[in-house]
This record gives sequence, structure tokens and C-alpha cells, in this order.
Amino acid sequence: KSELKALFNGDVPRFTGFSETASLFDEGGAELSGFLRESAATGVQKRVKDLTERNEALQKEIIRLSMSTLRRRGEAGTEPAPRHPVPASALKDDEALGEIRAIADALCDRAIMADDQIDWIGLTQVDYGRSRVSTAGADLYDGVAGIGLFLGYAGAKLDCGRFLSAAGKCGHAALGVLRRKPAFAGGAFNGQVSVAYGLLHIGAAL
Repeated sequence: KSELKALFNGDVPRFTGFSETASLFDEGGAELSGFLRESAATGVQKRVKDLTERNEALQKEIIRLSMSTLRRRGEAGTEPAPRHPVPASALKDDEALGEIRAIADALCDRAIMADDQIDWIGLTQVDYGRSRVSTAGADLYDGVAGIGLFLGYAGAKLDCGRFLSAAGKCGHAALGVLRRKPAFAGGAFNGQVSVAYGLLHIGAAL
């Protein structure tokens, strides 16, 4: 009511709070109990506890990625990667599985997780000359649907609960992105069709 009263008076509604409570108070002093998920003090304490070596490494990685987006084609650091020679023979099964485990472990180590959600921060290509720092998104090509597909089959083949759990979270995350930001129908690489394909395979692997 106080919010509507302020708007009808041509004013901006104002709410205040205290660091030790999860409540807000309107201009009349009425309390909106439990309006916030947690108090500001609790949130700060959680953030302080998160200041670990792993968090420091993540912050440095974000800075490194941000600086790399300033580079333009032709500048130092934008040269094409050298071509790798074609192997004389294929990897043995145990060698291939070892590489798969290493990649899946690296993905899980770099994941940002909260409850049943998961995401990654990396570079997203805007066009052929520019990129930006962004979360993974939902797509199969470069988002959580594709990452989840890989982790799901890796977990099933290697019998690894860590990979399977991460794959399940990828499925939840992909659905969450689509609900918040409805995408175009798309095709095999991006859009709703690609996410649906990825979710089907995540479900099959789990």
C-alpha cells in the first residue's frame, strides 16, 4: 500500500533495512518480514568464507578472459594455433578413457555450482572478430546442454558419480535458462532444438 501511495503522489517508493535482518521497512515503518532470502550480514559472511585459493584463481581467470577480449585480429596473441601432426595410430581404449576423465575432471573443477545449478564462465564468440566474457548459456554447441551430454556419457562409461551428478545439474541449468530467456527454435547447434537434443542424451546417460 505504501508503494502505491508513493507512486500516486508522484514519488519514488523507498524501502530500508538493517544488516542483521531479512526484513524490509516501508516509509511508514511497516515491516515486510522475511522479504530477503537472508540478511546482509549473513550474505557478507558467506562471501568472506568463499575467499579461498580456488575463488582467487577464478577471479584471476575472469580478469585474464576479460583482457583477452580487448585483442583484435592481427594483434599478438590472436595468431591461429599451429596444426598438430596427424597421429600415426589411434589411441588405445585406456588412453582415450584417461583423456576423457582428465577433461571431465577439469570441467567439474572449473564449474560454478549452487544447489542443483551449475555454470561456467568463459569466452563467447560475438562474431568473427570479437568475443566477450559470459556464462555458458544453454546451447548444445557451447552451453550446458553440450557439456552435460559429454559429462553424462563420460560418467556412465567411467562409472563416476561426480560426472553424472554434474550432468544432471547441467540438465536443470539448461531448462532454467530456457525458462528465463526463451530462445528461438534453432537447429543442431543452438536454440531450443539443440537444448532438447542435449537433454535427451543427458537423460539417456543418467
